[in-house]
Amino acid sequence: MRKFRVVLTAFLILFLSGLFFPVAALDVSGKVFEDANGNHAYDPGESPLQNAVVSDGDVVTITGAAGTYSLKTKAGRIVFISVPGTHHAAGNKFYRRVDDLSGTAGIDFPLVKNRLNAEKRFTFVFASDTHVGFIRDADKGTAKAFASIMERHPAFVIHGGDIILDALRTDQGLAQKQYELYLNELAPLIHAPFYHTIGNHDVFGWISMPNPRPVPPLYGKKMYEAYFGPRYYSFNYDHCHFVVLDSVARGKLLNGEISYFGFVDHAQLNWLRKDLKHIDRSQPVVIVTHIPTVNALASVYGLKRELAVTPAGDTVPKHQIMNFAELFGEILRGYNFKLALAGHYHTYEMIHWKTNLYDALFVVGGSVCGEWWKGDHAIGYESWPEGYTLIEVDGERFMPSHISYGWKGENER
Repeated sequence: MRKFRVVLTAFLILFLSGLFFPVAALDVSGKVFEDANGNHAYDPGESPLQNAVVSDGDVVTITGAAGTYSLKTKAGRIVFISVPGTHHAAGNKFYRRVDDLSGTAGIDFPLVKNRLNAEKRFTFVFASDTHVGFIRDADKGTAKAFASIMERHPAFVIHGGDIILDALRTDQGLAQKQYELYLNELAPLIHAPFYHTIGNHDVFGWISMPNPRPVPPLYGKKMYEAYFGPRYYSFNYDHCHFVVLDSVARGKLLNGEISYFGFVDHAQLNWLRKDLKHIDRSQPVVIVTHIPTVNALASVYGLKRELAVTPAGDTVPKHQIMNFAELFGEILRGYNFKLALAGHYHTYEMIHWKTNLYDALFVVGGSVCGEWWKGDHAIGYESWPEGYTLIEVDGERFMPSHISYGWKGENER
C-alpha cells in the first residue's frame, strides 16, 4: 500500500508539473519589416527585413526573404528580436510576451531605420544604478542625469541595472510603485533607444520573503520581466553586436540567510552560443552585465572576502561573476570581443585586457546615484561622484569616459 502511494504521488507530481504530459508547444510566427509610415503595421510597399534574428531565449531563428519567421515556444516565454544594426525597434518594443496557452500567436516587429555614417562612428551611454525610489530626491537626480545624457545625443542608452532603490527587501506594493515611478516619469526622458539590464536590487522578495507559499506571480525576477521584458537578449547597432545578460543568481550567505551571487546561468549561455552563430566573427562584441566580471576593486578593497554559497554548495565571491571563464574563455573564443560593461560597485574603473585571444576593455561604469543619493560613493580613501559612462566608438576602438552630471547628494547640500 505504501509503495502504491509513493508511485501515485510521483505520478501526480509529474502530471501536475507538465513533465509527464508536457505543455503543448505554441507556434509563433510573424514578420520583421521597416515601418516607413510609423503605424506599427505592415503595409504594401514597406520593406521586409531578411536574416533578422528572433528568439524566445532558447530557440533562435532568422527571417527569410519575405521577412517572416516561425518558432515553437511555450506559454510564459518572451519572444524578442536581436535588432539589426541598421534599425531600432519603434518605441523600444523589441520584445513581445507570449501569454496564450495554445494555438498560434502572431508577433510582428516593426523597425525604424537608424541614421548611420560610413565611418562606423557613434556614441552611446551606459548609465547604471539609478536606485529610483521615494528617498533623497532620487527622481529629481535621475531626471537631471537623463537630461545630461540627452544633451550628448547618444545613438542609444543602456541601463546597467539596479534600476529601482530595492525590491529584494520590500513588499510587493512598494516594489511596484518604484518600478512605476521609473517607467512613467523617468524612462520617457530618454529620447533614444533604451535598453535595460536586471540588477540584484531589481529582484522582488528574495530577502523579504525567502520561501513564500503560495509564490506570488511577480516573485523574484518575474517582476522585472513584467516591466522590462527579457532578462537576457542581444541587439546590434551599426557594425557592433551587444549582449545583455542576467548576472544575478540566488544563493545564501555563510550564515544561511538568502542572498545573491554573480553567475550567468546555463540557459543563458546555451542561448548565447546560438545567438553568436548569426553574427560575423569579425563583428565587435560588447557584453553587458550588472555584476562585474573582471575588476580591480574587489582585489584592492577586499570585496572578494564577501562570500556566498551556491545551490550546489560551493562558496564563491558574492560580487563577481563566478563562471567568468566559461563565458569569456570558452563561448566568446573566436569572436571579436571588445568591451564588457558592468555596474553594481558604484565606482568607475577600466581594465585593458590584452591576451593572445582578446584586446578588450572591462569597464565598471560608475553609478547615477553615487552613495544611494547621499553624495559621492566612498570606499577606503577614494570616492566617485554621481555619473554615467559615455562610450565613443570608432571602428573597433571603444573609448569610455566617466561623466559627472553635477548632482549634489543629501550630505553635500
